[in-house]
Amino acid sequence: MKPKHAMTFQAVAVGIALVLLALVGRSEAAYADGVYVVISGGLYVCYRITTRSPYRPVPSHRAELDRLVKRQTVGAGAAGLLSLLVVVAAALGPYHVTRILDVVLAAIVIGSLVIFLSSLVDWWWILPRLSGILRPAPCQCAGGESWPGVTSIWLFHRGLATVVVSGALTAIPAYMASSTTGHTATAYTIAAGVFGGTLAAFFNGAVIALFQCLSPKVRLGDRIAVDTRTAYVMDVEVSGVSYKLLDEDGRYADPPFQLKKSGSYSLSDLRHHPAVHSHTAPLCGEADCRDACCGVNWYCRWNEDAHK
Repeated sequence: MKPKHAMTFQAVAVGIALVLLALVGRSEAAYADGVYVVISGGLYVCYRITTRSPYRPVPSHRAELDRLVKRQTVGAGAAGLLSLLVVVAAALGPYHVTRILDVVLAAIVIGSLVIFLSSLVDWWWILPRLSGILRPAPCQCAGGESWPGVTSIWLFHRGLATVVVSGALTAIPAYMASSTTGHTATAYTIAAGVFGGTLAAFFNGAVIALFQCLSPKVRLGDRIAVDTRTAYVMDVEVSGVSYKLLDEDGRYADPPFQLKKSGSYSLSDLRHHPAVHSHTAPLCGEADCRDACCGVNWYCRWNEDAHK
């Protein structure tokens, strides 16, 4: 969720991938453009509707980045649609490419679309809720009882994106190994094994996340036990659960927004960090928390560093 850097790169990659796809396959390009427009447009429309009467006004630093993300989204989609229209109007192509380039292009299109759309889910749907714009933030609630739905969606879309991208990267050399013979096939088989081994940890974490999303064992805003301390669950993703350590009274005593997290642990290690129910009072003010904000929630609407 870094619009100025990561999401700009992702949008450019999507635009280039859709342009290349239009040159080699009109029907495939039309399908990819349609999926992109429906999902990205739907997320933006939902955000605009819900922010007409938000729980709290959209901060100016967030509003500025909203405009940037909208330009990124429109630019990537326009590049794909315009290139498809030019190809059809000028009767260009489809241009035939080798099988390996065809497979590589398919993987690039799928991977870039999934990654950017996953980032848009974070930006337009997850972050406005987590930051306290559309509803009280987790730090304003007594525990994570009201956050299983958002936690599930966060785990699902991140897990799905990781599975798809990992599968696409591994599928390229695996497909080429099955389509060639001799030393070439051996080289592709080795490459598939290297990719598979490198991405195994990410894939395993993604599968656990997809299972966890059905009934999360830990939710945003939960208090958990970390060694002898109590911690606040700030982030839940494929790589694990991120938390902020609290003091012995269950309060956050560190400087506001100085650290993104105190630590993290993998989703497969949940059994070693049981929920703590003795500290369930909101860490921040239940009303407008500007004056009572303790800074435990990195994604808070007041933290400008979380919206860059």
